[in-house]
Amino acid sequence: MPGGSTASCADRYEEAEGAFILETVLGLGAGVLLLAIFLWALPILLIARSAKTSGLEKFVWILLIVFFSWFAWILYWLLAPLQPENPQ
Repeated sequence: MPGGSTASCADRYEEAEGAFILETVLGLGAGVLLLAIFLWALPILLIARSAKTSGLEKFVWILLIVFFSWFAWILYWLLAPLQPENPQ
């Protein structure tokens, strides 16, 4: 029957279209996830490379970033270094 094969072709088209939409949504979700990870890790990377602090103080700031995220990042830029450096 010609009518039956046309219906199955339309069904296959709808399934392919649905799969494409699903792949697009999942792809966007993965992109958003990667962006979120990058934005979360950015303050850690910037503090690790910063010359404002060093040693244990830098480690504590990174721990604060891990546990308190962007709030600690703002505090870092406002308060670091906590102890004045003694040029000797």
